[in-house]
Amino acid sequence: LAIDPTTPSTIYAVTFAGALYKSTDAAATFKRNTAPVGLSTLVVDPYQNNHLVAGSSLGVWVSATGGE
Repeated sequence: LAIDPTTPSTIYAVTFAGALYKSTDAAATFKRNTAPVGLSTLVVDPYQNNHLVAGSSLGVWVSATGGE
């Protein structure tokens, strides 16, 4: 899990299968995002909350749109 430091109701989750999900309602619901499958780590930039950096065994994935 990664919580947006500026908007704590926005939560990102990486599943065991490596898919990325995003909640904007404090985890009441989640929506699958367009990140590639296979992610294992995820960080939300503390200064630009739409900037995500994720890692997998294949490399690094970066989003400037909150994973959309």
